[in-house]
Amino acid sequence: MTFRFSLESLLRLRRSIEERERAALLAIVEEIARARSDLGAVERHQAEQAKNRWASLNEGATGSDLHLATICENAAEQLRALLAARIEKLRTTEEQRRREWLDARREREILDKVREQQYAAYCIEAARREQAAADDLYLLRRSVPARR
Repeated sequence: MTFRFSLESLLRLRRSIEERERAALLAIVEEIARARSDLGAVERHQAEQAKNRWASLNEGATGSDLHLATICENAAEQLRALLAARIEKLRTTEEQRRREWLDARREREILDKVREQQYAAYCIEAARREQAAADDLYLLRRSVPARR
């Protein structure tokens, strides 16, 4: 008789759920990394524009040039604020996804433990049956007189 875990289909389901939650968490982490990269690019662009604006002031920039630079700076600041807010929202989502993944993992680990315990009990019982069969065979051989 081979070992059969009665909750095997539930264990497979738990593994599938855990993997799905892990994939969702990784997707959020990647999205956060992209948003941080975009934020860094905007901040580098803002620093470069500020440096260029000071250089153009020294070269005698016109009022329209300064006005355009101010409009661009305001737009870049709005984009930076949007990206920062997006990152914060994504971090909240990441925390939620991490909790969901840990919960799914915990549920899968519980079933893994139950399976291990049932398998250990099965092995002990199989060893007992094997020993009982060997004992019965020994007693049978001892009780039957040898033929000469």
